[in-house]
Amino acid sequence: MENNNKEKNRTISFFDLVFVIAKRWKMIFFTTFGGAVFILIYSIISLVMPSDKSILPNLYRPQVIILFQDEEGGISNMLSGGSDLLSLMGGSISGGSSKSDLAKVLLKSNRLLDTLIDEYSNDDIFKKFREADFPRQSARQFLTENTSAEVNADDGTMSISFEHYDPRFAEKIVLRMVELLEIEYKQIAKRKATEAVSFLDDSILKAELEMNEKLKELTAFQNKHRVIDPLKQLEIKSEAIATIENQIIQKRLKIEEIAQYKGYADPQVRQAQKDVKNLERALQMQLEGEGIDSEYNIPISQLLDVGPEYNKLKEELDGLRQLYINLRVQQQAKQMELGNTASTFLVIQKPEYFASLGPGERPEEMPQKAGPSRGKLCILFTFAIFFLSVLAAFILEFMEQVKQDPEEGEKLEAIRAQLPSLKRKKKN
Repeated sequence: MENNNKEKNRTISFFDLVFVIAKRWKMIFFTTFGGAVFILIYSIISLVMPSDKSILPNLYRPQVIILFQDEEGGISNMLSGGSDLLSLMGGSISGGSSKSDLAKVLLKSNRLLDTLIDEYSNDDIFKKFREADFPRQSARQFLTENTSAEVNADDGTMSISFEHYDPRFAEKIVLRMVELLEIEYKQIAKRKATEAVSFLDDSILKAELEMNEKLKELTAFQNKHRVIDPLKQLEIKSEAIATIENQIIQKRLKIEEIAQYKGYADPQVRQAQKDVKNLERALQMQLEGEGIDSEYNIPISQLLDVGPEYNKLKEELDGLRQLYINLRVQQQAKQMELGNTASTFLVIQKPEYFASLGPGERPEEMPQKAGPSRGKLCILFTFAIFFLSVLAAFILEFMEQVKQDPEEGEKLEAIRAQLPSLKRKKKN
């Protein structure tokens, strides 16, 4: 009993692992060698077979690089000082990220994909989709899965590529795809610019009507209260009152000065007193607005009352005028953009291996394949087979140990008895 417990409690050492590998080295070696031979033959066959029938064909990935220029909206910003009122309707296409996002959406749009499918429907590669249950959807999926678009945030470029085993077909598809993308992109940009101009036309008409209504309201307010500009009138009155008060002070000082040595009965004193009374009457007329033959000479108190309301109307009118001016500026800018033939969608690099060649001609230099790497595949597959064979060796060793242990053997038989398939075999 003590020996059995010791045997069960014995830990597995490094030499036990080496022993298992050494014991079953032939299985591990020949399994690994067989896997290496198999993947090597598999790779050679895939390389020798025709590309359209190969189990692992060479893949080519021609790409087109596009640059999105940030010119759209630039004229508007330049003329309006950066104030873009078109944000009220969602703005226009601007910014490299939004343009590339739009391009990605258009690449996957059914309209663009269907155009490609219809144009190349007689091509052998597309003919096989006619036999599918859903031919058009299968062709769309084929184009979408093999098309990739990546954006470089550093320089604002976007690369579009199409992967296929036929380099001529792949180049033809990606070039035509970019042509269709440019057409769709420009149509959307033009449509948005046209909508922006229409929006600006309506906004200008509405702003002009509101400006005229506000001007009529301000004019009616001025006529009703007999004011032209309360602040200006108040400023003029304040200056006149200050001058009169200063003159009154000077006259009174002069009266006191003369009266000290000539008395108040002196003619100069009496004349100065009359001047003071006239000045006080003039001051009263300025304050109360009476005695002056002018309908716009209203009291200061009334100017103070109507001033805030006038300022409110004047600020609203000025705001509407500024809005009208900004809208007119942006209208002119958008009209200039509509007439601008320069494109913000620029193709700066595209594959040109087969573009200028005939159907049977070959280029001087074939494009480099994008994959697969058969050498790397062979190495990875061989290592995977090696580790699986080592794992199988340990499993087999474990099963032998279980069979030699009566207690563990009973547990294994009990597990087998619980499995439905094994139960049926025993009954049969």
